[in-house]
Amino acid sequence: MNALARASSSTPSVVVCGGGIGGLAAALALAKAGVRVTVLEQAQELGEIGAGVQLGPNAFSAFDALGIGERARRRAVYTERLMLRDAVDGSEIANVPLGDAFRARFGNPYAVIHRADIHLSLLEGVHENGQIGLETSTRVERIEQTGDRVAVIDQRGRSFEADGVIGCDGGKSTVRQQYVG
Repeated sequence: MNALARASSSTPSVVVCGGGIGGLAAALALAKAGVRVTVLEQAQELGEIGAGVQLGPNAFSAFDALGIGERARRRAVYTERLMLRDAVDGSEIANVPLGDAFRARFGNPYAVIHRADIHLSLLEGVHENGQIGLETSTRVERIEQTGDRVAVIDQRGRSFEADGVIGCDGGKSTVRQQYVG
């Protein structure tokens, strides 16, 4: 059992399987609610691959709620206009200005950002939060339930005990395979 799981049983605890964008966001949200969280990631080092992501104003509101809004804003590229053109003749179909009036109306900007920059912003938030433990090089093998507790067992036989488990472990999810098939 890890140190976080041994802490006071009056504080709820969750193991999050997967240290990608979803797992880190879930961990930050739970920690903000007072939950002790352990994130288990099978990779040796945390990082994100992929492409750019378009962010509407609500995404920045969510980042603010997780405590990483300013980090994400510093890494984002702001778009002043969205234009939709016909693929055949190139004529303009729609043109949406995204400047000051848009930002004032929705309270946040529209922007683009690389997935790695979202992940880095989340990871920095996790490192600063005292409620979140992070274990890399930890591949989830199985989950065992006993009463109202759960134990996540890794490839070395270590047990991470908690009140609940969240599977954010990707397309080949061990958690999903065990519970859903």
